[in-house]
Amino acid sequence: NTDNFNPKWKSAEMRKRLCGGEDAADDETLLIYVGRLGVEKRIQDLRAVLDANPKLRLAVVGQGPYRAALEEIFEGTKTHFTGIMRGEELWG
Repeated sequence: NTDNFNPKWKSAEMRKRLCGGEDAADDETLLIYVGRLGVEKRIQDLRAVLDANPKLRLAVVGQGPYRAALEEIFEGTKTHFTGIMRGEELWG
């Protein structure tokens, strides 16, 4: 949905929320995954990307049976798990 998920909604407040309350540096890129947290989604593959690129952060929006395992996999990275967010909550 390019009307709701559009750069015009860019918000420092939302960026901080997706970074777990931390202020991300201006030169850090924030990757966002939104969806069900299941092993079949292969979200764990992003760990190698984060390890290779120290200026990346990851926000994981969603819930599912693989969340606890993902939290362990991404431990020590700049990754924040928000849980479920819906509708306007996602775009501010």
